[in-house]
Amino acid sequence: MSGSEASKSDELIRGKCVINNRLCDVLFDSGVTHSFVSMDCVNCLGLPISSLPCNVVVPTPTTKLVVNSSVCLGCSVMIHCRNFCMDLICLPLSQLDVVFGMKWLSSNRVLLDYKKKALIFGDDIPKKSRLLNMGEARNVSKAKAFMVLLSAEVDKAVKAEHIPVVQDFLEVFPKDVTELPPEREIEFTIDLILGASPVFIAPYWMSPMELTEVKK
Repeated sequence: MSGSEASKSDELIRGKCVINNRLCDVLFDSGVTHSFVSMDCVNCLGLPISSLPCNVVVPTPTTKLVVNSSVCLGCSVMIHCRNFCMDLICLPLSQLDVVFGMKWLSSNRVLLDYKKKALIFGDDIPKKSRLLNMGEARNVSKAKAFMVLLSAEVDKAVKAEHIPVVQDFLEVFPKDVTELPPEREIEFTIDLILGASPVFIAPYWMSPMELTEVKK
């Protein structure tokens, strides 16, 4: 995306920043993770370039992937009279100098006001507590206060329809069943005779007349 396309978009916020005493166009984008700087801006400002230990793959709106490993470390950036030290990854941006991503926004507690197309820094947000302690309440006059009293009763009795397995056979169990029976240790064993072989009995042969009589 070029700078002209970004200026026409209603979903993006643009602004100005100062890098090396030079005014630069900046795009604040919460859809990207890192922050970027154009190669033209790097050459114009003479920023030192370092190499990353790995390549950075950045998707673009044109579905093309840009692979780069160049970065400008420790850049001094001024935004709204606030100084920041940032690492900017070099990208071939067109008509756009700098892009600030989500990592910079979250680490500095910066909010984006898309309606006013402006930045809101964390220290500019008024801290209004919804609760007052006793000392603060004495200094407040003509204030409305509400008291809410809540009480809850816990029913310790367990209904049969809430017990697993029992709820599927309510007609079998009486209504006063409150829980499953306790687990009991039952030792069940079958005594085996040494040297005994499995019982083998030949199947009983039945005549057709007997089979017909049994089926009745």
